[in-house]
Amino acid sequence: MSLEISNQESNSTQAHVKSENGRDLTIYAELMDVALKAKAASIMPYFGEVDDGSIIVDVGSGTGQLAEYIAGELHNAHIYAVDFSHDMLALADKNLSKIHLVHDDATRLENIPSGSVDVMYHGTMGHEIQSFRGMSGLDESLAASFRSLKNGGREVWRDFVKPPQGEVYLEILTHDGFDSIEEAIKNGFLDYSLLSTRKLFDCFYEQFKGGKAFDYEIVIKDGHELIKLPARYAQEFILRKDYTANWRQEIEEEYTYWTQSEAKQAFEKAGFSKVKVIDDDNEYIRKNRLTGNVAIYIEDGQQLKPIEFTTHMVIVGEKNSDATLEPEVRQIKAVDFQSLIDSIDIDDHKIIIDGIEFKIDGLLGQGQHKQVFLIDDEENNRVLKIVRKDKTTFYSAFSSLQQSIERQYILDELGVNHMKIYDYDRNGPPYRYLIQEKIPHGSINAAELIKKGLLTETDIAQMAAIINRCETERLWQLDTNPFNWFRVEKDGASEMFYIGGTVYRYNEAWSFDKVGLLQWLDPKYIDEGLVQSARLPNQHEVADFTKKWPELDDQVALWWKKYLTLTYPHL
Repeated sequence: MSLEISNQESNSTQAHVKSENGRDLTIYAELMDVALKAKAASIMPYFGEVDDGSIIVDVGSGTGQLAEYIAGELHNAHIYAVDFSHDMLALADKNLSKIHLVHDDATRLENIPSGSVDVMYHGTMGHEIQSFRGMSGLDESLAASFRSLKNGGREVWRDFVKPPQGEVYLEILTHDGFDSIEEAIKNGFLDYSLLSTRKLFDCFYEQFKGGKAFDYEIVIKDGHELIKLPARYAQEFILRKDYTANWRQEIEEEYTYWTQSEAKQAFEKAGFSKVKVIDDDNEYIRKNRLTGNVAIYIEDGQQLKPIEFTTHMVIVGEKNSDATLEPEVRQIKAVDFQSLIDSIDIDDHKIIIDGIEFKIDGLLGQGQHKQVFLIDDEENNRVLKIVRKDKTTFYSAFSSLQQSIERQYILDELGVNHMKIYDYDRNGPPYRYLIQEKIPHGSINAAELIKKGLLTETDIAQMAAIINRCETERLWQLDTNPFNWFRVEKDGASEMFYIGGTVYRYNEAWSFDKVGLLQWLDPKYIDEGLVQSARLPNQHEVADFTKKWPELDDQVALWWKKYLTLTYPHL
């Protein structure tokens, strides 16, 4: 989600918190929460009358702080915070006070009963739906909202404004920062905050929507350089030019998707009546990010006329009070992770989940998030993975299972050997368990191979091929922690198998050269790690490794150099 407050000068190289969508949640959460009062002031006036017991739903609630603030203002309303990210729910749970957490997909809202909600709001998150689900995702989200609202209920939607079609002239008024990528690389990381605004435009042009999505022309007028380009892309650039801390993730998103007239049409198409679109220009962005930093002009005869695009809008629609949809007789399903954990009954010989009994033949192992049991049956080739019951925070455990279950197709597309999933918790998400193929007898964990110096050239060649396929495209990322990989003997040959199964969206901070490569080369990361998980290298270690890499000449390093065909600029 884009952020609407100052960058907090948060371009430091602090430790990253990994998320399901690849964001640095440390940065994301800090910035998002600072703006909550401004966001609340933008949307709450359009809630209408809020009575005692009114149901208000925050869709895409993130850290939940906006929902908590609104709950503090509306003491007698029931506020539900909906998010699909377990990581965000974990952050929300840390300071959980007056709200209820709900795990759900904004395009479905399956845990929100039909006809149950008085007010539903989407606070600057619709562009995420559009970016990752397309325009059809927006239609599905509006349909889900319409279904969930009571007769007479309201949807309040706040997001960026797409300007009308046409070309404009963009002038960059600030000249601070480096005009060279090389000068902005610090300790192996490209720090986008060090680049000039003009160079950031070049990066925007090369990367946004896959790169070169639009044409532009450099025009010189009265000694000033102007960039002539379509209005929408000018708006996209000026709204994101200061969000450098998460640049690689933000560049994957389209901020603008509806003009004001298109927004009204979309709401009416979904069935909403009394639709209003209100200008909601962000004063902070206007004052601190745009004025004096960039200027936009349009042609007015022979002259150029300065204009300003509205940054945001609020769309309000009502569910027609004449609608006949009857409310469902059930409660909103808030996520109660402790109850989910408590629903798992374990003893020495069996595990029972929702009345389903699994006979087990002992604990095979446990990682940070999951426990693995051998299923006791005639086949003796299946294991049961469940979330760990002894974790104080359960979100990452559920998230790990969800990654494994829902993204197996990506592993197939990438041609990655992995252990087959036979079945899983059909009452999820969140998922409590899955049934998976057992690792064949005689297989050796890569962590053991590293510790004992038994890695072979074949092992490295196979792993490098997998890393090359993933990181060249920069779409998806596997967990290359050595504990997640096994050498499996099949038909007289050895193959590397991925048993972790999690698939993340690509995040440069977690690229193989900064994390996995060090773990596969130096046994200390395994010896110093957590249970079934290697320790993560810190940034000083990465910087030191980068300096030493050209001189490394031990056999394993030479094999990695031979087969790892990706070009990492700092290595």
